[in-house]
Amino acid sequence: METYNSFKETGSSQESLESFRKEIQELQQKELEKKKAAENPNRVGNPDLLGIEVDQLTEDDMRIWQNYKKLTVDNITEKDIQDFENYKGSIDAKKTPGRKSFAAFVINKLTAIWGEKQLRDMEKWSF
Repeated sequence: METYNSFKETGSSQESLESFRKEIQELQQKELEKKKAAENPNRVGNPDLLGIEVDQLTEDDMRIWQNYKKLTVDNITEKDIQDFENYKGSIDAKKTPGRKSFAAFVINKLTAIWGEKQLRDMEKWSF
């Protein structure tokens, strides 16, 4: 998988696996706090984020996260979406369901960025 392998080359050695896992745990904690504070907790919470098992996350996942954080409405491309889909497809959901949840969480965030880009681009062409 050529595009997935390109992610491996761009990972930063400055961020350790432990700090990455801690970052994800902090996101999960914030999500749980929102869920607890909600009037109807069953309608709040990102199941993909809450389904991540941080001890299953690997350096490859960390690199994917680093790449995701660099993407914006201004620089995301269709290739980025495809690369992340390929990454998601490379994970064995039966062996590491927590990693599959992580991949789904990232893909959903990317889809939001991509959708915003598409809307912005459509507005440019509106008369």
